Amino acid sequence: MKKIAVQLCLILCGILTAYSQEITADTVAPEKTITNQAAILKLVTRFGAPFMPERNVMFSLSGALSANSNSVPSAFSNTFLFPKFIDEGLKQEAFSKLKPMNRFGAEYSTEGAVSFHPDSTWKAGGQFIRISFAQKQLYALGFSEDLFRVVFGGNAAYADRRANFDNSSFYGISYQTLKAGFFKNVNKITLGVSLGIARGLSHTNLRVKSGNLYTDAAGEYLDVAFNGSYLESGIVSNQLHVTPSYGGLMDLLFVVRPGKNWNLFAEVKDFGFINWNESTSLLSRDTALRFTGVQVNDLFDFGDSSIVFGDTLLKKIKGDEVTGVSMRALPATFRLSATKIINNWWRAGVSAQYRNIPSYTMQYELSLKRVLMSGMAFGINCYYGGFGKFNTGLEATLLNNGRHYLMLGTMFNEGLISAKKAAGSGFMLRYSYNL
Repeated sequence: MKKIAVQLCLILCGILTAYSQEITADTVAPEKTITNQAAILKLVTRFGAPFMPERNVMFSLSGALSANSNSVPSAFSNTFLFPKFIDEGLKQEAFSKLKPMNRFGAEYSTEGAVSFHPDSTWKAGGQFIRISFAQKQLYALGFSEDLFRVVFGGNAAYADRRANFDNSSFYGISYQTLKAGFFKNVNKITLGVSLGIARGLSHTNLRVKSGNLYTDAAGEYLDVAFNGSYLESGIVSNQLHVTPSYGGLMDLLFVVRPGKNWNLFAEVKDFGFINWNESTSLLSRDTALRFTGVQVNDLFDFGDSSIVFGDTLLKKIKGDEVTGVSMRALPATFRLSATKIINNWWRAGVSAQYRNIPSYTMQYELSLKRVLMSGMAFGINCYYGGFGKFNTGLEATLLNNGRHYLMLGTMFNEGLISAKKAAGSGFMLRYSYNL
């Protein structure tokens, strides 16, 4: 079904492309070379979400939801995003794609912003202010093949041998940001600095440097070894009597247009910290435990008895709870990109992105975008890295007339170029209104 949908999208794109060329052939001839900087800025806005208001004020809304992995199929991971029973077929498909070390990440974010020129002097000088509020939720997992098999298949298969949990991690964070930024265009350069406040809602960070689980062949005892650290904050019984968790952050933007329709971007987002409150649980443990006198060969089969035992196991590993204030870095994003405006109709781009998140690897992106009729556009993006491996994304600008801008995008979990299934799925929406 997805392949048919992709083919229909490509056919539709081809029809619209041919139609738009026919309509605009006599009215807007493509320019092979654009030397006027104002024209270049206009085309940048035409090809993508505007980073500056064309009029006096611009309101914008955006949202994104994505999940990606270098091994776990999206059909399996989506059962957690959209609750669904995990049957044996889904488990076996996931087991067959596991690697010695695996990655998974999921993210949900929304943002509202207003950009404006305080007066005509600011507008003439290419200066504007941007104020934004955003809420972000992020989960990142790094796990061994044994850990995944034990959690979702039970530990009975590991009777009389050790399941290895080395270098596994779980990272989860939910926070809000309020930012105010100043941006200025100077000839061929755009500079931007935003400062803001971050409010922490919840944070969990589990790191397992080394760990294993041994199940006795007769199921009479269980040995657990754990060497790692654990932090949990924001999940308390009564938030009304807890000091809020706040911090500071900064965004930086540098854009240069060196000529021949090139745009080079360097961007840093959410570079900062949150000082998590005094209710934060902290521990660092290097311990070995043995459990006897219970049936432990199906410990992780999610029955009532195993859930109770699992809670006991976690409490034993955690030991006596220690609470206190803890300052932790935010999941900052560092991005370098270059775009080439080929002519009035085509734009190509390349980028590299790194995020300060456990298990995240450098992500590379190639993109190609085609403007259609009346400001509409269609683009294809190829990604490699991040939480996943190879993914293909499609995006469509449905409206871009100088006052309204609307873009929809998605990530397919079957690459259009790669024949091999690549886990991952996502959706994004961006809208802006110029007043």
